[in-house]
Amino acid sequence: MQQQQNETSSPAVALFQKVHGKMVMLQRLDAQLAGLIEQRRKVQAEIQGLQGQINEEIDRQLRQADELPARILSEIAGTARNGEMSAPSSPGSFTGPRMADVDRAEALSTAD
Repeated sequence: MQQQQNETSSPAVALFQKVHGKMVMLQRLDAQLAGLIEQRRKVQAEIQGLQGQINEEIDRQLRQADELPARILSEIAGTARNGEMSAPSSPGSFTGPRMADVDRAEALSTAD
């Protein structure tokens, strides 16, 4: 009789052990998922912070670009009021003859 009980209880015990193992595995997976979700939240918050910094930098650059023409015009107006002449600020603002014009003039004068 006891042998018959052992035979019937053995499959039941094995099934309960299997279920217990699966339940423990689910608990571990839940813990891992919770950790991953928390990591995701932190990374997302960091990305949002960086995005805010990028937006601030772009806004600052745009404000500077908007202010630059007005500042240049006020400097020009200030020098005109004072009667000062300033040197050209860049090579592109030079108003003298270009090198190609000088070379062409020399070529024409030597061709005669």
